[in-house]
Amino acid sequence: MKNSGILLTALFAGAVMASCADFDERDYPVPEPSSITEMNYLKDYLPLKEYLVEGANFRLGMGISADELTAHGIPYRVAIANFNEVVASNDFKYASVVNDEGAIDPSKVTTFVNEARGAGLEVYGHTLVWHAQQNVKWLGSLISPTVIPAPPSEPEWVVVTDMDFEDEDLTNFPHNAGAVVSFVEGADGGHALKITNESVKPNSWDSQAAILFPKAEANVQYKLTMKIRADQAVTSGSQYHGPAFSNYITGGPGVTFTTEWKDYEREFTVPANNDGVVAIAVTFEMGSMATSYYFDDVVIERFYPNGMTSRVEMVEKFVNGKFETDDATNYQTNGAAQLSYVDGGVTGRAVKITNPAVQANGYNAQFILKWTPAMVGGEVYELSFDYKADAIVTAGSQSQRGPGQYLGGGVGNLDYTTEWQHFSRMVTINEMGALALDLGLNATSYYYDNISLKKEETVGDIIVPKTPEEKVEILTTELDRWISAMMVATGADPETGGTTYVKAWDLVNEPMDDDDAFALKTGDKDGNGEPDDPASTNFFWQDYLGRDYVRVAARLARQRGGNDLKLFANDYNLEATYNNNDKARGLIDMVEYWESDGVTKIDGLGTQMHVSYNVDPTRQQAQEAAIVTMYQLLAATGKLVKVSELDMGIVDAEGKDIPTADVTVDQHKAMSAFYKFIVDKYFEIIPAAQQYGITHWALVDQPANSGWRPNTPTGLWDGDNNRKPAYAGFADGLAGN
Repeated sequence: MKNSGILLTALFAGAVMASCADFDERDYPVPEPSSITEMNYLKDYLPLKEYLVEGANFRLGMGISADELTAHGIPYRVAIANFNEVVASNDFKYASVVNDEGAIDPSKVTTFVNEARGAGLEVYGHTLVWHAQQNVKWLGSLISPTVIPAPPSEPEWVVVTDMDFEDEDLTNFPHNAGAVVSFVEGADGGHALKITNESVKPNSWDSQAAILFPKAEANVQYKLTMKIRADQAVTSGSQYHGPAFSNYITGGPGVTFTTEWKDYEREFTVPANNDGVVAIAVTFEMGSMATSYYFDDVVIERFYPNGMTSRVEMVEKFVNGKFETDDATNYQTNGAAQLSYVDGGVTGRAVKITNPAVQANGYNAQFILKWTPAMVGGEVYELSFDYKADAIVTAGSQSQRGPGQYLGGGVGNLDYTTEWQHFSRMVTINEMGALALDLGLNATSYYYDNISLKKEETVGDIIVPKTPEEKVEILTTELDRWISAMMVATGADPETGGTTYVKAWDLVNEPMDDDDAFALKTGDKDGNGEPDDPASTNFFWQDYLGRDYVRVAARLARQRGGNDLKLFANDYNLEATYNNNDKARGLIDMVEYWESDGVTKIDGLGTQMHVSYNVDPTRQQAQEAAIVTMYQLLAATGKLVKVSELDMGIVDAEGKDIPTADVTVDQHKAMSAFYKFIVDKYFEIIPAAQQYGITHWALVDQPANSGWRPNTPTGLWDGDNNRKPAYAGFADGLAGN
């Protein structure tokens, strides 16, 4: 420092200062308002770097963009006149250099270094490893699952419903009350379905049966094939509708039956107005003639013109449906129902639900099947189970959003016998997260086995997630590629590495958590970026490489840039009162951990110090005390100490920012005194051998539309490039006045 006091007007960069403005020459007489007169003392200050001790290895830095530096405008002239080091505000950051395809373009980095070097300015590198301003799209793509495409195939028909009636299962061939069903010998032996309309009905659809198949996609081609005959030659009408003879969609063509078995084939598409029903029914209207109809080998197929590169599978979602363990994740009882397990199920154990007495309502004793997430309209589920009771009874059901949250009528009534029966149905009821079987109206025991809830899911391409070990290898390689490119861009030999013009770097920026000051930030807590959101740029290297990620980065930086690099760990709120400087302690502890391997070396600690003067004297006093404590903690490490991004706002007694235009002259002077305090204490507490330097981050007051501390009096100069009282306080701190 120079103890040079307040000196005469300085000339710098060819500019003559005739007022407090450093950058505009004005030689015409202007009446001087009192506010200007009050600031005239600022003219008597030298450019800031003139207050540094000659020969001292102290860096007085300035934050500036590459565009500002290369334009050779006011910021460039300020840098040359007042500072001996510059820091790129954004141009050295990962997202500024690496694009969405992973291409590295460090041209602005090289230009920045060349411009600074030509102007005699040192360059501080900011930053090698950070969680923010990362190219999330590219980094995410590196560690995303490997997709092995399904092999292409020829056009094909794929079966979605197939019934030969050998097991007499009519789950997918329901009928209404006017149709009497039985089974007889089929066309090729075996069983066939016989449907009898015993008398002519008022409407053809009063005797009706349907073929169900999973929810059809609109305008997709389907094919129905089957063998049919009737006791009399007859033509039956047909329709397309939902699964319960409701949700009428549209009419279909007539179906001609003869007295001999014949093959029937129909290709069709389902129109778009299918109202979200989850199964489509091809129905047959048989009420116009009193006769019997016969069906066998019923098949519905879906056409895939490009083959099935993606296939649909039914994936089980119900846990312990065979009751081989007592895991009741997906079921429970309600009300009077009593649950136990018994042997003698269809395949082993079964669950037994006893209603000990007749209840007032069926829902006063329930067996509830439950699942999460709830069903969504349009998705397809297959619900099936085996069931019986100790008596022949009928019991109802209800759909629920969750256990006890009534939604609707469920799957209707179930007719129980003393023999095992099988229930199976394609079903989706929007928001349904449970099915309650209402057992309260009969005092008996009910038995269930083989409960299954399968969801239709698309499969095809093979998705192979990368293992944690693979992610470590991939991201270590990428970190090496990034650091190597930055070292080459700043002057290192691309083959051998070694000396660069940039001798000091933020090796890691903002690693510590804001709440748990002794822990690293994480994506789970602090928010990972979204690849498709340009404003979402967080990528936490430590989540993948572990807390040793800084050891990896330090090794790569010295390998690619030379062992003489000065590497810093930089963070904010080290001076914060809210955690009593614990973030400073946490950073120091973490650096000690990184260095505990005996190989890693962190040369210095950076404290950002984006501070605000507090007009509340008690809070301001506490803030100043915390700054002193921070300096003491950093000094005790023996490492270099850098104030890396100093700027200042001002807050009122309630802690709210005071806009630039509302700051009074007295408040400006108070901010000036705070600047002097910050710089004074740095030189007083940090030993000379550890004094790396101070960088001021936002040299002019920020406008309302700024992306950094908008409408805040951050600068040593105001928005018109006039020196402010803050300039004097900063200069007096450097000068030791």
